[in-house]
Amino acid sequence: MRENVLSIDQAVKIVEDLLFATSNRLYDLKIPSKPLNPAPALAYAAITSEKSDFNILSSFLEEHPTTKFLRIQYLDYTATPRLRVVPIKRALSILQKQPHISVGITKASLGLLQNDTIIPGVTATGEYRMEAIFQSLRDGPSQHYATLQAEFRDDNNSEAELCPRSVLRRTLEKAKYFDLEFLVGFEIEIVFMSYFPDNDGTRAGYRPNPQSGGHAWNSAKALQGNEKLLTQICDALENAGIHLEQWHPEGATGQFEFVLPPSTTLEAVDTLLQARETISAVVASHGMRATLYPKPFPMQCGTASHVHISIQSPNGKRKEVYESFYAGILKHLRAVIALTYSNIASYERVADGCWAGGRWVTWGSQNRETPLRKVDDSHWEIKCLDGLANVYLAMAALIAAGVNGVFEKQALTWADCLKDPAELSLQERKQLGIEERLPADLNEALDALKSDTLLRSVLGEGVVERYCAVKIAEGKMLDGMQADERREWLIERY
Repeated sequence: MRENVLSIDQAVKIVEDLLFATSNRLYDLKIPSKPLNPAPALAYAAITSEKSDFNILSSFLEEHPTTKFLRIQYLDYTATPRLRVVPIKRALSILQKQPHISVGITKASLGLLQNDTIIPGVTATGEYRMEAIFQSLRDGPSQHYATLQAEFRDDNNSEAELCPRSVLRRTLEKAKYFDLEFLVGFEIEIVFMSYFPDNDGTRAGYRPNPQSGGHAWNSAKALQGNEKLLTQICDALENAGIHLEQWHPEGATGQFEFVLPPSTTLEAVDTLLQARETISAVVASHGMRATLYPKPFPMQCGTASHVHISIQSPNGKRKEVYESFYAGILKHLRAVIALTYSNIASYERVADGCWAGGRWVTWGSQNRETPLRKVDDSHWEIKCLDGLANVYLAMAALIAAGVNGVFEKQALTWADCLKDPAELSLQERKQLGIEERLPADLNEALDALKSDTLLRSVLGEGVVERYCAVKIAEGKMLDGMQADERREWLIERY
């Protein structure tokens, strides 16, 4: 199949004839042949076997002949992008001998904190194979480099249970059984900052750039002094095949929003990670830092990573289906928050009256003070997601909760909230079905996740256990820092 000798259907027919039909005849089993839904592994093979990895890379190099290195990247449980770099000559040599590029990596890689501390219960024994997914190959984020995402495999080449990207892919495959496919688009909110040393009588640290004076939401003034930088960002994204829908100044000083094009879920997440890295690389080339920190300035707008979801399959466009999908998300939202607001700093942004989705479990048509905003029919925006989340796990949790809502035909018991829920009376909230608040901190969210049997089942017991262990250890580390020190430390890393 990899060399296009056989199609998937032809391969299935050969296996059926050789194994099923032959056994039936030899042993007179008289078992009727019944067509089955393709297994997830087969469905994935059908997608990835259209072109070999060697052919994909060769075609890419024809368009990007100056590429010298491949960044094979993964997102760990702290949402830290990590990578291995393989020279192009070495990559081509490998693919001439075998179908995939895979790199050995310690199993501790999915149990590390941002400073490489191994969490309790994880050791440096054992090894994964980190396999490059060539369908995610894109130019950048800097000159002479190309990037692709990776999935983890065990020694027998089976999917590693704890691999975040594999968790999302498996969740999407299950959604297809319910005729649910999605179009997903992310918004990148990001703040440009400069580091000021302690040589002018003020505290050293990251502060707005001098050219950020007069910055305001949608303000033309915010472009002055930033035109060259912003043009370079857009050019770099274009070179990577990422065609922005729009971009504009956001409300916090030095903050901009870049709206990515919609695509299928897995491609959208891969694209988001590539776009972030590209923006950060261009900004760094100007001696600055681009940060996803949720609340860089206490009295200004926070920084999120809103995601738009619409159900594309015909079945999902029916009102009773998509309302059940979003009802499922709302039902499990307190547990999902542990994955979408995944850092103790995330909860600095959770406040009422800030266009940040508020603090109540509810939804509203064109209401930016609710965590779910209905845009149009099955197109809804999820506002309770920030840039410190492992977005593969966050999207897996959102989709798993929604699919379960469709499976159980859950009713949307929350009425359409058209005002800021925080400004409603207790009786008004009760009439709208608004009864729960979002978790106040990460520990409360993790407790909700641990007790959510659906998410534990769908994401995997091992995944939830490892995720909670990483977040508890991370929280202890961050709690040991002073607030200013923690802010600077996280801005350095996100």
